[in-house]
Amino acid sequence: VKYGTGLLISIVVSAVSGVGGQIWEYIMGTVIDPERYSKMAEAFAETWGKNMPEEALEQAMAKFEEGPQLLSILTNGLLGGAFFGLIVGLVVAAIMKREPKTSL
Repeated sequence: VKYGTGLLISIVVSAVSGVGGQIWEYIMGTVIDPERYSKMAEAFAETWGKNMPEEALEQAMAKFEEGPQLLSILTNGLLGGAFFGLIVGLVVAAIMKREPKTSL
């Protein structure tokens, strides 16, 4: 496989996987366990509440209360997956890059 082709395949597969994972997260947070984000908000406040300024904590809690936003989730999955695929693809392609053997 050529370097560019392998890199492109890695990016596409990772982006599709990222979107699939985020769709599953959306289903988990809206259909399977609607209380998921409120539980996450409570755990976040217990863990980080004392170490954050009050304004920042209020903003974070407001984001949790909004719940999952489908467009934001899909965008994050696509961009995050593509970025991860780029990094992994670069590393793997660099490792697997081989020069063709020449016959004597």
